[in-house]
Amino acid sequence: MTGRNLNRQSDPPEATLMFTDTPTSGLTNVSPDNCFPMQGAGAAGLQARSLVEVFRRRAAENSDRVAFTFLPGGEVTAPEDRTYSQLDERARAIAARLQQTCRPGDRALLMYDSGLDYIAALAGCLYAGVVAIPVFPPDPLRAARTLPRLEAIVSDAQASVLLGTAADLAWAGAMLGAIPGLGQLLPSDTIELSLADAWAAPTLDRDTPAFLQYTSGSTGTPKGVLVRHGNVLANMAQMEQMIDLENAIVCTWLPAYHDMGLVGGIFQCWYSGRRNVMLSPLAFFQQPLRWLQAVAAYRATTLAAPDFAYDLCVRKIKAEDRRDLDLGSVRLALSGAEPVRRATIERFVEAFGECGIRREIFCPCYGMAEATLLVSASPRDTGPRVVNYDAAALTQNRAVAIAKAGAHARSLVSCGRPPANLRLAIVDPQTRAPLGPGDVGEIWIAGPNVAGGYWGQAEESRTRFQAVTATGEGPFLRTGDLGFIDNGELFISGRFKDLIIIRGRNFHPQDIEQSIENCHEAIKPRGSAAFSIDEGGREQLILVQEITRPKKADLDEVSRAIGGAILEAHDLAVDAVVLVRQGTIPKTTSGKIQRHACRQQYLSGELEVLHTWQTPCARPGLETYVAPRNELESHLAGMWAEILDIEQVGIFDSFFDLGGSSLLATQLMTRLADQLGAEIPLRDLFDRPTVAALAEMITAHTTQAVQRRSADAALLDYLDTVSDEDAEALLAGGPVPNVAAPRPSTTPKSHASYYSLTVPSSNGDTAGVTQH
Repeated sequence: MTGRNLNRQSDPPEATLMFTDTPTSGLTNVSPDNCFPMQGAGAAGLQARSLVEVFRRRAAENSDRVAFTFLPGGEVTAPEDRTYSQLDERARAIAARLQQTCRPGDRALLMYDSGLDYIAALAGCLYAGVVAIPVFPPDPLRAARTLPRLEAIVSDAQASVLLGTAADLAWAGAMLGAIPGLGQLLPSDTIELSLADAWAAPTLDRDTPAFLQYTSGSTGTPKGVLVRHGNVLANMAQMEQMIDLENAIVCTWLPAYHDMGLVGGIFQCWYSGRRNVMLSPLAFFQQPLRWLQAVAAYRATTLAAPDFAYDLCVRKIKAEDRRDLDLGSVRLALSGAEPVRRATIERFVEAFGECGIRREIFCPCYGMAEATLLVSASPRDTGPRVVNYDAAALTQNRAVAIAKAGAHARSLVSCGRPPANLRLAIVDPQTRAPLGPGDVGEIWIAGPNVAGGYWGQAEESRTRFQAVTATGEGPFLRTGDLGFIDNGELFISGRFKDLIIIRGRNFHPQDIEQSIENCHEAIKPRGSAAFSIDEGGREQLILVQEITRPKKADLDEVSRAIGGAILEAHDLAVDAVVLVRQGTIPKTTSGKIQRHACRQQYLSGELEVLHTWQTPCARPGLETYVAPRNELESHLAGMWAEILDIEQVGIFDSFFDLGGSSLLATQLMTRLADQLGAEIPLRDLFDRPTVAALAEMITAHTTQAVQRRSADAALLDYLDTVSDEDAEALLAGGPVPNVAAPRPSTTPKSHASYYSLTVPSSNGDTAGVTQH
């Protein structure tokens, strides 16, 4: 089986899966044959023409069932419930109000904190045929950062109206009113429910735009993914097939403006008739315990969160608080939106195993906004599949499984298989040639859930959504993610645009960032950004790291620990370690590191830097070979040339730029130790990777040794001149009258008198090399 043929099936004939009539207000013609089943949406969901049809049928057939529960402040003591019929009535009222000033196809921004008002407004836009645009509320304390993104979205989408609660619009009105083109601010919670009777059902089908999902903008201006009703319905059916549970109760804190919370938390629950118990992201971040307390209180069956959320629960929830948690109802724990870590799953299971959490409930998955949401998921009830791969082979774009984890292995978690009607191919991103199993390449996908393109960006849409392989297969969506197929399952290895290529080896920034998290206590977990820059004609590795307590930490020590950890884990020397305060590294609204934005800030000098360590790789302005200036530099250069198997080494050439690895570095330092008679730590080579810098360090250490020996000799000479009584008084700390203080010689005969290096000669004998 090749990567391009994985699960290839023809798309279902959607034209034959439609109702002849779309229910409007009363839904009186629903028959037992086309009713929603008790579990999920089934065939009725497959036949629906629009999301509105699904939502209206839920309201008619399950009117009194609670659809969504919101926990203000995150506490379970004062819940707010909405039934399907209540949401339907509120949605029709909002839609009727929108229809007074908007035409079908107009765009409306939804700016809400988490809650039931947002869900009603989202449905209201769909009911009116208006394209909804969920956006993150701007932070007034960081308006300079957050407002430009909102302005860019308004300009790109040409949105004319913004919906929010009266309270939200009151505090944000001054900022939002200044955005050009945004003519109307509409407080949805003030609309009278009686207006619902004035609603007129629009003409909708699977090709009708439903909403714009703006990307996080990690590599530039945010782009709006145009998601149609058919895309959502297709992905809902795929998710129901792969990850839905009977009698499911979902508990989530995910942001509702992000695809995982929007599609997976709201649309999927409404589509399949599952209750969703929600709390706000702020409530979760303030106290992660609130999330799991809600799970226990409502006997939730399904969790969904990025990897970092499970890790945060382990780190922030105390052992005494776990004793009162009963999480035995959980049957599915979805992990997606960022790389899934084996260690996170193991720590979570270990920490909450006594609460009822089992490893088998974890379901790693992979998705993206351009595919509506879900692309692949692991099988239920099997637990995550973790495989160790040869790290060196992965840098050469080959996935070679090995038996054990270790320094030269990389553990990856499978993201399972795609649904039956989604095609997945692994393609060389440069040549567009389809690749086979075990080959690492870009992930390309095609299926009914894949969106049609970016709003108003025809050329970008053609490049990204209409890709064709070198063999003529397509069109595909280019995901921009790198991965491979192993035993029919998808493994994600990195992001194509974030890929760091140094000396022909491929490094994924998340691997570098993960390898330093435990190297020093001052390092903030998940607070680093690794990227490369082109400097002096070569790629340089830069690591920006947030520090938790900068005033209490030795920042130079932290930098050395980071560099040493990267060297040990990846055989890679970092060129600069930049330490910054917490919250400095730019992130997306969903919490992902924006490496491209961080790189731009680094290059423009906009980062608020606490401390910078840079490798002394080369002297500024020197681009050509510089010969050794003395015998020590000459000997070191010759030793490097021999170990690295190259003809010539200049004094400002970096050991690691010349192909040095940690293994070769160990050989070098061992030979130096034999000849110098003293151990030189491997990290000293990381700090001083050039011949000139290392020779300077050796010289400095030798000078210090000379001074110590001189002082010791002078002290011995002095002690020979005093009596036994005076020596005893001196050792006891008392005064010794009429005895001159020792004066070590400050002018030794020469440095060469105390330093010699044994150098192997060409015939195997040794010759003494004197340092002058």
